[in-house]
Amino acid sequence: MEKKYKAIIYIIACLSGLTLGTAIASSAFFNSLISSWFGPSIQPFHFTTEQLTITSYAWGTSNAYINMTVKNTSSLNSSIVQIQVNSQSVTPKAPALPYALAQGQQVIIKVISTFDSGTQYSFAIVTAKGNQFEGSPVTAP
Repeated sequence: MEKKYKAIIYIIACLSGLTLGTAIASSAFFNSLISSWFGPSIQPFHFTTEQLTITSYAWGTSNAYINMTVKNTSSLNSSIVQIQVNSQSVTPKAPALPYALAQGQQVIIKVISTFDSGTQYSFAIVTAKGNQFEGSPVTAP
């Protein structure tokens, strides 16, 4: 009876070894197959997003306008479709919208309005992708 159990244990051990060996061989095969398709090092997939930054403000004479310098600090091209002052959409004097802003470039946006001295204003840029980028609030001189 004891020999029977030893034989069963031996068969189970052999089957387990074959299963493990098959799994390792399959893994190595698929790894080499994927490497041949995509190259030896598959990089993780990274999502990039657009990023616009208001880098400076310059008030015009008698606060009749403000010039905002906007820089595209991402690796994507962006399209500016809207300017907001205190969450209200405004039409800039220049440039005309929509305005394509390539990666790494900057533009000066001129907004004409009646800006009251001592009043704080917040400015935002909205892109064609629906992203909104706000600058630091500024107070009119």
